[in-house]
Amino acid sequence: MVGKPASSIEAQAGSGESFAFGVGGIRLDEAGENAEDRKKILSSITYLENQKGRMKYSYSVERNWPIGSGVTEAACKTLIKHRLCNRVSRWKDDGALAVLSIRGLRLTPGRWQEFWRNIDQYGCPTLPA
Repeated sequence: MVGKPASSIEAQAGSGESFAFGVGGIRLDEAGENAEDRKKILSSITYLENQKGRMKYSYSVERNWPIGSGVTEAACKTLIKHRLCNRVSRWKDDGALAVLSIRGLRLTPGRWQEFWRNIDQYGCPTLPA
């Protein structure tokens, strides 16, 4: 290894020790001499290390915070599918974007009022020609 290691994991791996990371038993020594595999494993481990603060499953569950994609999927169904995907509607991109923007403001608590406060404060934006 040339220069300073990119992460504490790379430093441990570079020391000749067999290093195992606790997610799925990722082991650098199993990559052998294949530099590309080793690079992918180090990249994955570094990503997981950097995202550790976001992976607090029990913390989120205790607070009844959403931990899956269900909330996002339900929002898409409520916001988009119900409005744009009915049998009699035909939308062009610009029209769909405008309708979805307004619908998002209406369905998000507090955003409709915030929108109008901004209009009062800054005026109405103009669309590019």
